[in-house]
Amino acid sequence: MLDIYTPLDTTELERPESEEDVRRHLSDQQGAKRISAQQMLNRQSKLVLLGDPGSGKSTLVNFICHVLAMANLHAKSEKWIKRLQQTGPWDHNALLPIRIVLRDFVEWLRTLKGRFKPTELFQTYLQERLKTEGFADLWPTLHEMRWIHRLIV
Repeated sequence: MLDIYTPLDTTELERPESEEDVRRHLSDQQGAKRISAQQMLNRQSKLVLLGDPGSGKSTLVNFICHVLAMANLHAKSEKWIKRLQQTGPWDHNALLPIRIVLRDFVEWLRTLKGRFKPTELFQTYLQERLKTEGFADLWPTLHEMRWIHRLIV
């Protein structure tokens, strides 16, 4: 297997007060300090990555999900975590990656017509996706672990 991945860099805007702060930050990117996207992912519990098409957002998500999935599948997860640490800091061990494509989620939302409470939407989407992909048996275990509640809060 050919293993090529180029880490994505970001800039950070902490706690903008207004939309104007965000606009000012985006227009002044020339002098901005570059930070590894993986470093940001490592230290933030919630993160939004913005960028032009082709800038590497999906590649970053796919890479992180691939390495974490491999770490969960193999007895020697340390090997995969070390692979992840080669591209940036990672202090979280082998988390369970679940990749959600927002355009697919939004398309699914359009079909609902208000059938679910907002707090149930994400859980219902995941449950239906698992069923569609042939992994319906996984849902009770995930739900019982209550991991989804920590993710949404």
